[in-house]
Amino acid sequence: MDLTRIVVSGRARQAPDAGRRRHPRLVRILLLARVAHRSRLRSTLLALVVVAALASAGCRSKPVDAAKEEPSPAPARFVATAYAVHGTTASGTRAHRGVVAADPSVLPLGTRIKVKGAGAHSGVYVVEDTGRAIQGNHIDIFEPDQQRAKQFGQRDVEVTVLERARQQH
Repeated sequence: MDLTRIVVSGRARQAPDAGRRRHPRLVRILLLARVAHRSRLRSTLLALVVVAALASAGCRSKPVDAAKEEPSPAPARFVATAYAVHGTTASGTRAHRGVVAADPSVLPLGTRIKVKGAGAHSGVYVVEDTGRAIQGNHIDIFEPDQQRAKQFGQRDVEVTVLERARQQH
């Protein structure tokens, strides 16, 4: 089957890019576009056909938000400690694994971060808590076991912001 020709109103005509083979679905979609062009629903159907043609031909555009997204900042040096206080966090949730406390002027509540250099505590966390003693580039990682929290001590770690939450007022 010669996919380089498009049938229009009973006649065959050469496609503009005749040297390129067309996908069978694309040929059918283009034929539907010609039929839609002649109907009363021309603009709506034509728009739908064009979108379908682009999708089946593998044309994808970037989401609008991805184009506006800022590049991820470089990892920052932080001092990390661990805490084992069970209770309600500053964001209103119960303290659990995966939670860190931070200075909200540096890392706002709700910010997702990746911590490296904290041994078994390295990983992805969400800032859900604050504290009086936590100021500047300091994070406090929740550890449910009191003894393990003490053994953690104080460590220098690298923190990369994965998703920054908006500033809380």
